[in-house]
Amino acid sequence: MIFKHCLTIIALSLSLSNYADSAEQKHMGANQAPLSEACGNQLKAPASICSKTVSASFDDAGKLWTAWAQNGHVYVQSSTDHGHSFSTPVKVNTKAESIRAEGEGRPKIKTGPNGLIYVSWGQNLSKPHTGHIRFSRSINSGKTFEKPVTINSDQNEISHRFDELLAGPDGSVALFWLDARDMVAAKQKGQEYNGSALYYVWSEDGGATFQPNAKAADLTCQCCRIKGAIDIDGLPTVMWRHVFDDNIRDHALVNFKTWNDPGPVLRVSRENWKIDACPHHGPGFSIGGHNGRYHGVWFNNADSAHGLFYAYSDDQGNRFSPPVNFGNYELGASHPDVMALNGQVFIAWNEFDGTQNRLMSMVSNDDGQTWEKPRIVAGTKEQSDHPFLLSDGRQVYISWHIPNVAYQLYPAREESIKP
Repeated sequence: MIFKHCLTIIALSLSLSNYADSAEQKHMGANQAPLSEACGNQLKAPASICSKTVSASFDDAGKLWTAWAQNGHVYVQSSTDHGHSFSTPVKVNTKAESIRAEGEGRPKIKTGPNGLIYVSWGQNLSKPHTGHIRFSRSINSGKTFEKPVTINSDQNEISHRFDELLAGPDGSVALFWLDARDMVAAKQKGQEYNGSALYYVWSEDGGATFQPNAKAADLTCQCCRIKGAIDIDGLPTVMWRHVFDDNIRDHALVNFKTWNDPGPVLRVSRENWKIDACPHHGPGFSIGGHNGRYHGVWFNNADSAHGLFYAYSDDQGNRFSPPVNFGNYELGASHPDVMALNGQVFIAWNEFDGTQNRLMSMVSNDDGQTWEKPRIVAGTKEQSDHPFLLSDGRQVYISWHIPNVAYQLYPAREESIKP
């Protein structure tokens, strides 16, 4: 269903940090519940209720794996019953460090063949908005993890943040992130460089070694999450918010031709949102495994076209279908994610009705051509995490975390759960 919204003009003269704070308040809106005091007690057993964010992924056997941060450590645990019960948490990094785990930045987890578990996260440095990209893996099905390594070769105290972790069935692993090294170098030369750059590394041996840092694209928006997927040819495609001419912050993608050839930057969205700030609002992206169709969702806030949008591409991102505008803009529809499976396409997002954060979803049964009516999946008066979609290969689930509450995993096709 396509929603038509009244035009609303949001003042965009805020600074970068003020705009980000305002956007989060508009799109999250509910009570800012503090984490339980017990969560800060180092003697207490770690628990995902103590984190603002939880990431999740299924392995090939259908086991659910989750990752979160608590008291300077990343923890991993698994579930064989779709999140009803979990194994004992395993600590990834033995030495505590400052970990980014809120909003658009959080630890990631993916699985590979032969018991390989991969985890990445952003390490905060002392200066604001600076960090490193960290990586660790388990070669024994999550029983223990190797000593973390810093992925970004540039070690300056600048921004290397908003990592994306991708894993292929052949044991290949790739990490992507937003990197400020080119912007810093340009400024030192008195040159203009508006935004960050998209950097990446990849491994052919299950994360044992990585190729050198390489750049996939210039002029990315500085602080919106990026989203990628492994294409049917075994190579990655990555989507992000880009800075086009005159501070137009629409979306773009890169479709890799080989691991060493990222291909050209292809424009995805054309709402022409002009803003001299970072919206802290990245896209969702998925590739249909049966036909290779690209599916993208995003938020934009241009005067003439704003809210949440969905579009698809059948030629690896060269052209996209006319965008479908969905969700209730006046209820702060935000942070969408998308997943395609066997001709069905699922979208999940957040809305706020003035009292509750609501988890919303809708489904297409014809590969994104038409859509069923959106439904309310769940609701809470507390602050909630952004929703994410994942699949065990048979059906699609929505991961939606509420701090201080046990981790929630909802079947994407289940009947509405009343808030």
